[in-house]
Amino acid sequence: MVSVIGVPALSWALSGRMDVAGYALLLGGMATAAFASDFPRSRVALGAAMFVVSDLLIFARMVPLARSAVPGLLIWPLYYFGQFMICTGVIATLRTRGEFRPVR
Repeated sequence: MVSVIGVPALSWALSGRMDVAGYALLLGGMATAAFASDFPRSRVALGAAMFVVSDLLIFARMVPLARSAVPGLLIWPLYYFGQFMICTGVIATLRTRGEFRPVR
């Protein structure tokens, strides 16, 4: 539940924009759902957290880290590996349960 409130608040603090905070409310909800799901937290929830951090770095690049190279170096790796961990965590769990049917 902290991410539903904290992610939008931090996003607004970093960007100063309400539209960004609105998007971040959905982003925080996604992260909360990943933590609350019965999928493995070591993959799915951690992947969701990496996705959140990548977006927070995008927002931080708007003002406080505008001149820093750090966001540019971290955004895409965090996004990619976050999505990868979510996907592989869900697929592995569904395969174990016998619920995964690949599309052919």
